[in-house]
Amino acid sequence: MLYFWMVGVVSIFTLTPHNPFGIPGTREAYILLSAAYIPFFFAQKPKGYLPYFVLLIPPLAMTYSAAMAGFTFGQPFLAGVMEERRMLQLWTFFPLAVHARDFDHLMKVFLRVCIFAAIMGILNYIGVLPGWHEYEISAADGRDGRANFATNPLLIATLYSTEMMLKSKATRRDVIAVILGLTFLVVVAQTRQIVLAYMLVTTLRLAFSRGNAVLKFFTMGALSLIVVYAAFELSTDSFLVAKYAELLDLESLSDSARGSTIATIYNNLSAFGSGALSLSWRGGFSEIYGQNFFLSDVGIFATFFRFGVIFAPVILIITFLFFWAPYKKSVQTSQRVAVSVSAIALILLIPTGAIFEHKSVLLAIVVAMGYAGNMFSKRIRVRFTSTAFNA
Repeated sequence: MLYFWMVGVVSIFTLTPHNPFGIPGTREAYILLSAAYIPFFFAQKPKGYLPYFVLLIPPLAMTYSAAMAGFTFGQPFLAGVMEERRMLQLWTFFPLAVHARDFDHLMKVFLRVCIFAAIMGILNYIGVLPGWHEYEISAADGRDGRANFATNPLLIATLYSTEMMLKSKATRRDVIAVILGLTFLVVVAQTRQIVLAYMLVTTLRLAFSRGNAVLKFFTMGALSLIVVYAAFELSTDSFLVAKYAELLDLESLSDSARGSTIATIYNNLSAFGSGALSLSWRGGFSEIYGQNFFLSDVGIFATFFRFGVIFAPVILIITFLFFWAPYKKSVQTSQRVAVSVSAIALILLIPTGAIFEHKSVLLAIVVAMGYAGNMFSKRIRVRFTSTAFNA
């Protein structure tokens, strides 16, 4: 069963504009199935505050955003709830907590599913494995052959495996995860922020690591391959390099869709927030702020737009707790590595992707990482006597 839930966490089949393997209704099905685990989890009377935060914060935040969208723009409440439903993916924590025997079991399944996702993406990129459906790439995103899915879980998996290599504790699975993960992220997904986040975190770790010299050399080789690939793209004057160059051009950034969205948010900030509009209701924000206004692309700025100057800091503090509490709860070095690299990676991506609103499924795996093997003792103690729970 843990493999089933991990596929949902990695989002292999979640329907998105850039996922050739997306299946309609996958996200909603996982949310409903996760909700079904809640009574079983709390029937065991777990101790500690974190499970209650996981249970209550997503629906409260979702309801608040939907209510403010209705108050500000007149959007029906149900449309607002549907727009923010991805917040409920944090509930994936409950089945993960039930089915993960310990941290090693959890990470073994997580890495295997990430490797599977990378293989699917690579095979689709080279034309061996066709997708379920055609998907369009906008002019702004026009990177040929781009298939963008499971990028954030693969970033976490690749960073974790790289860190284990630097600590000379890597398994064969870790090496495979680094090779296939980097191939997918750099060549297939082509997501600039993801690649730069990996390079930044890994470079810093190389500078301070005391690990095995051979493994450090291997890691430097992985970074070098990224640079070589970029140089090759540069020599062909490719669109991909132009997109990376934009990151260094302040004028280009300010004129981009992301820059204009941030400017619009700044000019429309309110104390209590404005919520988020659904495309299904009058085209969403396109009729109000223009076609290039997307909250999903501007991270922390979107958090302030949704929840306002007063409540956005509350959401950010709660998000921090979802990193800090699992880190403090970790009892193994490898657990702390997993939680810390996940937290660093997601925090680095805050400018382009709000963690709580758009990456809550990743918060679920981070919390599960920190508490795995220690979930049902001390502050949080749960005794499963049913064989169904111990499967």
